[in-house]
Amino acid sequence: MADEFYLRSLVYPIPEHRPVRVQSDLVYKRANSTVLKMDVYTPADLAEEVQLPAVLFVHGGPVRPDLSLTPKDWGVFQSYGRLMAAFNLAGITFNHRLFAAGDLPKSADDVMDALRYVRDNSRKLNVDPNRLCLWGFSGGGPLLGFALRGALPFLRCWLAFYARLDLRNGSPQTLAALSAEDVRRFSTVLALEEGGLVNLPMFVARAGQDRPVLNETIDAFVQKALVMNKPLTFVNHASGRHAFDVVDDDVRTREIIEMAIAFIRVHVSS
Repeated sequence: MADEFYLRSLVYPIPEHRPVRVQSDLVYKRANSTVLKMDVYTPADLAEEVQLPAVLFVHGGPVRPDLSLTPKDWGVFQSYGRLMAAFNLAGITFNHRLFAAGDLPKSADDVMDALRYVRDNSRKLNVDPNRLCLWGFSGGGPLLGFALRGALPFLRCWLAFYARLDLRNGSPQTLAALSAEDVRRFSTVLALEEGGLVNLPMFVARAGQDRPVLNETIDAFVQKALVMNKPLTFVNHASGRHAFDVVDDDVRTREIIEMAIAFIRVHVSS
């Protein structure tokens, strides 16, 4: 995939009725020589004391370490950040260290540290620390499972777009890079089983034209959620490709994004 792809914006039109403020390149973690940064998008006219519900976007991977743009600066995540601000939410994009399958434990620590940073610095970020949402994409799906294993009252909802939700059918290279315990830990469908009493509202979007090996993991997750009678909203973009929110500028893509925004607004407001 050419680097130009990462410059592409969300196909959903962003309302321009409200200017956006971006707090850029906030250092949320230092890990040896690696500096991990996040951007926080909020309405520019927000009063200093207002704290908004926030959506943290968990990018996929593995990401090539030689990319000129880090994930938080990709067009799609800049668009999502601005889109959240347009709907009176805070949008938070951040980098984590998923450069190879074996990096999943490090990336999981990064996601938790990003959440911790947001909650610890909620006032200066204009974020309500008790009304947060996680939205994961693609290879970031394995990093979402922790939220389903144990109740975290500050997390109000959870979304996964065209995400890998099980590692047990991973490639031989992926399985060789992880311990058996890590395969279990990062298989989100198993997290659903193990967190039996957790009822976090979930929104899962599937791209019908995605790789079958990835869609198999989504199908297994949805089936398990239904059997367990979990609060799941599931949508399928039958003609959608992987990253349909960037590559498929059609009515169904826009409908799914609108549904996702409505889902978030309902659950962070309750």
